[in-house]
Amino acid sequence: MPKKALLIVDRNPEIRSLLRAALSQRFAIDVAATIVEATAESRHAKHAGFVVDIGASAEDELKFLRGMRASGDNRVVVTISANRSRDLPALCYEAGADGHVDKTGALIRELRALLPRLLQRAGGGANGHRRTDGILLPREAFRFASAAIDPKTMRATFGRKGQSVDLNPKEIGILHLFARRQGHLVRRSEILAHVWGPHATPTSKSLDTYLVRLRSHYRKQGIDLGRILRSKPKVGWWVLREKP
Repeated sequence: MPKKALLIVDRNPEIRSLLRAALSQRFAIDVAATIVEATAESRHAKHAGFVVDIGASAEDELKFLRGMRASGDNRVVVTISANRSRDLPALCYEAGADGHVDKTGALIRELRALLPRLLQRAGGGANGHRRTDGILLPREAFRFASAAIDPKTMRATFGRKGQSVDLNPKEIGILHLFARRQGHLVRRSEILAHVWGPHATPTSKSLDTYLVRLRSHYRKQGIDLGRILRSKPKVGWWVLREKP
């Protein structure tokens, strides 16, 4: 089977070379130094996904993302950045990114883990998502906190007994984001942008209401979400990695 093609967009030639070497075993890698080059490349269907460095201002890169999504281009985009602004991940997701990874010593390891999952989901079309009630939901079932969540049936099934509960689209969207971001701090702004969308104006109180409902669903099944979700007041939640 031929390798899927990725375009790495980064101003730093050393980073481009590093990522090409690190990812070329799994993917066919092309590189671009500027957003202008990336825009030209995105007009062709060659690449299944993009890894885009977000610079200090982020303006051009976010405009590129918004332009892709506005044109109906749903190919995978993962943003990376050395910018430690706490709002940057939410801005990237709002613009249309499928994932965001900080430029740390774990960059390559996280990209190697994240990109195959995103590209596999994208094989189903529209980045492997479908829109329900205004919420972009995954097409395939996923697991989080001892539950199997099926977006097609809108149900979560718990444990060996197979007890299940109905979920609404926003509840599934929140759980899916938590499942994708295990090992990271998920900020309130990121959840609101990812689940409610860039043009909605929900409040943090609305988000708290959904978290209370999700905790209740799990509690009724004898599962404490607090063992995985660690609240950081007024900021968000640390999502601990589940043990296999």
